Parts: sequence; C-alpha cells; structure tokens
Amino acid sequence: MEESLTSLDGFKLERVLGRCVGAGDRDPQHCAESVTACEPLCRSALLKTVAVVGSFEGKEGRAVLSIQRRPFDEDVLPAMLSAGSSLERDFQNAEYGIYSMLPPANHNAVKCDVRRP
Repeated sequence: MEESLTSLDGFKLERVLGRCVGAGDRDPQHCAESVTACEPLCRSALLKTVAVVGSFEGKEGRAVLSIQRRPFDEDVLPAMLSAGSSLERDFQNAEYGIYSMLPPANHNAVKCDVRRP
C-alpha cells in the first residue's frame, strides 16, 4: 500500500509532459513506468491541467503528477471576492482592465494525482 503524502517536499521535477491527444488515449500507470512511450501525456490550457514527471527523494522509480485547477465553488465565492483577495493589473485602458486575482491561500487549491509504479 502506498504511503500517504502530506507535501511534495523532496520531489525533483524532470520535465513537463506534452499535450493530451485524448482523455482515454494513455494509461497513467503505464506512463509512470515508461514515460517516453506515453508522450504526449497531458498539458491543456483549456482544461487547466498539466502533467509532469519526476522522482521523490529516497524513493525508487519515477512518478507522474497530474495537476489540475479545481472548479469554482459558489459557496466560497463571497470569501474569494473580499478584502482577502488582491488584484494585480495585467492590462488597463480607458474602457476596462484585466487583473490577476490572488485569492486567500485556502481558496486557491489545485488537485494533484500522484502515480508511481
């Protein structure tokens, strides 16, 4: 049984994997064992996902991490749209502005699937 992780401390990034060809085109377990045979695995700006390969310090073999932004939860929007969030201006003209919103850390989680052979 795989031990539970509490952080990514000791994870050494080797590289970001390529673009997805389709959701069911690759077997993640096989990809963790033979990454080069599985490229492209997954990187999608539209789906806000990325897959990376690396290794954990003190552990044998490679690991594939699939990282994905979580969908918005309507229940936490009031907390996100408050003084706890800051804005950094990316663009501004006379009609509108584009900003990067930095919500409080507890509302900025991402999903991370870890696969190791």
